[in-house]
Amino acid sequence: MTRVSHWRALRSRTVLLTAARTSFVVGLVLNAVNQRDVWWGHAGFSWRAAAFNFAVPFVVSAWSAAAAVAATGRG
Repeated sequence: MTRVSHWRALRSRTVLLTAARTSFVVGLVLNAVNQRDVWWGHAGFSWRAAAFNFAVPFVVSAWSAAAAVAATGRG
């Protein structure tokens, strides 16, 4: 069995698509929670906060999936 490098696994289409799906769902929930003042009309929408609400789950999901692939060697 050959060992898959973490960086190679990170560029895998499967890892990236899974991370994108995860970040979409988690990002929507985080935006609803973190920008609740927008929904009540007490504040303006923050694009920076919205971007972070999607980017952080993407990075965490992609990194952990790549680590799992690299550890098991199933890339």
